[in-house]
Amino acid sequence: LIVGAALVLQLKAGFLGGDPAKVIFVIVAVVIQGVIPFLGHATILKTLRALVVPFVILFAIMLGFAIPHATTHGVVHGAGWHVYLEGLAFVIILSGLGWTECGNDYTRYCKPETSKRGIVGWVFLGTAVPEILIMTLGAAVGTFLVKVGTSSNAFIAFAHQSFIPAWFVDVFLIFAIIQLFAINSLDLYSSGVTLQAMGVKVKRDWAVLIDCVIALGITMYAVFSTSFNTYLKDFVDVVIVWIAPWAAIYLVDWWMRRSRYVPAELQRTDKGSLYYRTGGIYWPAIIAQVVGMFAAIESLSALFSLPHWLNEVTFHVVGKDGYGADFSVFMGMAVGGLLYLVLAWRGVRAQAAEQDRRLADAGPT
Repeated sequence: LIVGAALVLQLKAGFLGGDPAKVIFVIVAVVIQGVIPFLGHATILKTLRALVVPFVILFAIMLGFAIPHATTHGVVHGAGWHVYLEGLAFVIILSGLGWTECGNDYTRYCKPETSKRGIVGWVFLGTAVPEILIMTLGAAVGTFLVKVGTSSNAFIAFAHQSFIPAWFVDVFLIFAIIQLFAINSLDLYSSGVTLQAMGVKVKRDWAVLIDCVIALGITMYAVFSTSFNTYLKDFVDVVIVWIAPWAAIYLVDWWMRRSRYVPAELQRTDKGSLYYRTGGIYWPAIIAQVVGMFAAIESLSALFSLPHWLNEVTFHVVGKDGYGADFSVFMGMAVGGLLYLVLAWRGVRAQAAEQDRRLADAGPT
């Protein structure tokens, strides 16, 4: 996105640098991107806080330009409920379900006595509400800038249009680049911490460097590939397949334990750990995950082709527009969660009783 915005600014300036300019933009972007994560978490948070007010103002101005041109009559011709269901599944995975494995990012720096309601409330207020508002603004802009999302460069629709003043487009793109650098810095930092949490013996600065090299390769591919958007959609489809049952299994497990775990035991990987089970594996969870993934892929409406036997639900629910309905999120969560509840009820409830005993013995923390 950063490179895409830079390319549009270059185009608006009348300079056609071609492929060499793309390569230079990618390399420069990756080099700049690696700076803030090296400076640490506190620097990242201060940077993000400083950008809040300018971006509230920027999006408010964008809303002012969008209102006169936005329409509620834009309809995708020939699209039935199947298409909208697929879109709903896509939004659910990107806007909410796709972040379920990042819960530790919200609590990593919180004290043990931090209010649970406070964590949930502030995360909702700070992420969900702004995201809903910004996505609504994006949808409104998309009703008159109809070429948004049709190119591998998400910003190219702003290059040749008469709805939004050219000067504001320049300001918007410059600020977008700055904001994207700041947001990516948090992702790179968290990614490095995740590598360390997985047991990879690497220092934080080297973890950032590894991420930057990977990002360099993927960005080069994205910028020069005309099929990147298709591959991105396919990638999100594959994420749906595993993350839907995984999230359901975790939520069911959390509910059966009355939202309590023994933190010290979660850090242990030896046989004496409360959660070690059979060789470090809990088979009811593995079985529920595999069956849930199968249920999800059976009802997945994907751009890539799947054999009938692996996609029965979708093939049997096809609309006049030729699209199969996408029930993957719902099937994956329902099947994975319910099967885990049945298979794990006894074992988890017994373990929960032992948890409560250990927590009581440990006293207040």
